[in-house]
Amino acid sequence: MNKLALYFGEPYQRRKAAKDFIRKWYNSLEEPEFYRLEGSRVTASELEQYLGGASLFSKSKIIRITGIEELAEKPSIASILVNHEYQNEAVLLECESIDKRTKLYKTLSKKATTKKFSYPDKRKFPRFVTQILREYEVELTTEAQRWFVQIMELDLLRVEREVQKMKLFQTGTEGPLNAEDLQEVVWAQGKDKLFDFFGALLARDVSGAMSLLNEMLSKGVEPSEIFYMLAGEVRKLIEVQDLLAKNKSIPEISQETGIYKWLVSKKEKQLDNFTGDELLKLIFQLQDEDVAIKFGQTDVLDALLRMVFALSPRITV
Repeated sequence: MNKLALYFGEPYQRRKAAKDFIRKWYNSLEEPEFYRLEGSRVTASELEQYLGGASLFSKSKIIRITGIEELAEKPSIASILVNHEYQNEAVLLECESIDKRTKLYKTLSKKATTKKFSYPDKRKFPRFVTQILREYEVELTTEAQRWFVQIMELDLLRVEREVQKMKLFQTGTEGPLNAEDLQEVVWAQGKDKLFDFFGALLARDVSGAMSLLNEMLSKGVEPSEIFYMLAGEVRKLIEVQDLLAKNKSIPEISQETGIYKWLVSKKEKQLDNFTGDELLKLIFQLQDEDVAIKFGQTDVLDALLRMVFALSPRITV
């Protein structure tokens, strides 16, 4: 295992890999001391001192330097890291992102083992959620896990924080947590109503949708987030409708679009409420509203309300 490593990218996976790196070196080095440094604060002279051999208390060291993108303005530090012999030290470098075209990356990668951790897409995200739930030995019903995946917005660190809370909540209870349990535990900021809102709206239940919309707005959900998610929901309907017309199966549509299978099935049912022409008119209206918002000709909440009422079965779109 290389004693100099550079990890960058998605924070949850990166943090887990960093723990593994440190654990392995604790086991292989002789009673190492551990130091954590911040890239924006460390100086060349300080780094040379940390790398300058054994201290009075230990023969080896593990040094973790975070925020190393800040080293772009400190080329001498990158040079020190690359030229050091690493006899009794292991150094882990971390950052959110780093451009591989930069001199900093090219310098460090000459000697460091580099690893990028990619953010999960919609297809991979449920597998990560399942993995984190298993890691903390938390069980959810199928409905609860589906709701949880939707509400987490592809944020793995947030998933872990919420699962840790679930673990405490689950202590002393029997069986998996259900959706009602999760709604007591998970901090959803009103966004837990988003999916009920889109369900009501695309069932053309405008009265029910308005009630849910008012509840979300009162809890601080941004109208712009709801508006642009609505545009995404209409696009999904059109996409599923087009593929169904080509005799694609639900698994094939899921594979091709990245939309979960259960959600493809739900979209298929929602399509019973629309003609093809209605969906096209809706997407054109959404585009017109988007242009008006960007040019300051309308308020995003007004645009959202117009779209809600455009979905009323009593109104011709």
